[in-house]
Amino acid sequence: MFKNLNSVELALAFQPILLFDPSERFYPIAAEEWLDHLAIDPWDGKTNKRGSAVMVVDRNTTSFGDIDVQAGSHYPTGDHLALSNIEPNGIGQEFTVGFNQDLFINVAGWDDALSPDNQGYTKGSLQYLDLLFRSVSSNINPIIPLDEPRPSPEFTLPRLSVPTIYAEVEWAGTYPRLDKERRDSVKDNKQLDFPPSIESDEPDKNNIMLDLDRYIAITYYMLLQWNRPYLVKMTRFINGRDSGKRLLFSLKISLMI
Repeated sequence: MFKNLNSVELALAFQPILLFDPSERFYPIAAEEWLDHLAIDPWDGKTNKRGSAVMVVDRNTTSFGDIDVQAGSHYPTGDHLALSNIEPNGIGQEFTVGFNQDLFINVAGWDDALSPDNQGYTKGSLQYLDLLFRSVSSNINPIIPLDEPRPSPEFTLPRLSVPTIYAEVEWAGTYPRLDKERRDSVKDNKQLDFPPSIESDEPDKNNIMLDLDRYIAITYYMLLQWNRPYLVKMTRFINGRDSGKRLLFSLKISLMI
């Protein structure tokens, strides 16, 4: 959360305008709710195995159980994930991942848990995700009926009914300097993320690009819960010498598994 008033004003001034198709059902959600969610579907037997829970599993497994949960909820055991590094449910603690294993956060569980050929747990529950954040989608598009999963999940945080966009404001000049530190630490000058200069007649004596020093970088993050969570990242570089009239733009979409 921003504590600097100028950062807040900048983030609001250049926030992205989002246009969604009328048939869209999934919108940017609060990551805190995503983690705080606790489904009360029992984990006994071959069930949907909903979370939210941090899991470490073998890549060739065809079923999941309590033993795979490293933190979070596997009802009636476990609890809400916590935004900390404290055991047993802190999301920031260190988790050990062995060879041929995967680490991921399970929220909605699986739709094909009861597969008759014993090859279930391959298809995530998109319908559950749709219902889980229906308060947001119904508020934006009233055609979508307001509803929730059954049985009703538990949250310790207040539920939101509006999209959530996170913003980070930084001095862009820090990027080439961090790149220089990285290159010095690995002693490999061939790995260049930034050239010594772009517009300057002479490079800096330390071979640090100074062209970004007059820019501020505003990065917006959005968490979208499609068939699996996607983190959408958009960065605007604002030139402080011409009152923000000159803008550069970058977009990155990362798959979170």
